[in-house]
Amino acid sequence: MVHGGTAVNILAKEAEVTWEYRALPGRDTGAIIETVKRRAESQVLPKYRARAAEAAFHTTLHAQYPGLAMDEASPAILLARELTGANQVEAVAYGTEAGHFQNYGIPAVICGPGSIEQAHRPDEFCAVGELEACEMFLRKVILKAQT
Repeated sequence: MVHGGTAVNILAKEAEVTWEYRALPGRDTGAIIETVKRRAESQVLPKYRARAAEAAFHTTLHAQYPGLAMDEASPAILLARELTGANQVEAVAYGTEAGHFQNYGIPAVICGPGSIEQAHRPDEFCAVGELEACEMFLRKVILKAQT
């Protein structure tokens, strides 16, 4: 996203660019951030400084999380498959905290009610039937933990 300026026909004195990179497992997010910073400094900034010597870029990292590596032998995945009856696991193209858990040796799986197709957009929703199915799944997890 790009924000800045006061009118479409006036160059902005300041602008903010917000971008996101969702790391795949094993990717070095620090190296990617450094690549973007290096390219901005070497390829874009000189063009700005040719007209305004005070031009500068400032980078602020707001959050960072590792991707969840697919491990079909993970106890979390095996449990989720057992309780749902699923025959396969799938990767997802969105970020969660699951990669943090995995990095600390805690088995993790991403599952839950609703559809990513309806999440994080205007009028997002989760159907009641999805919440009921989630409740049943969690009840199965609790029963499994008690045995």
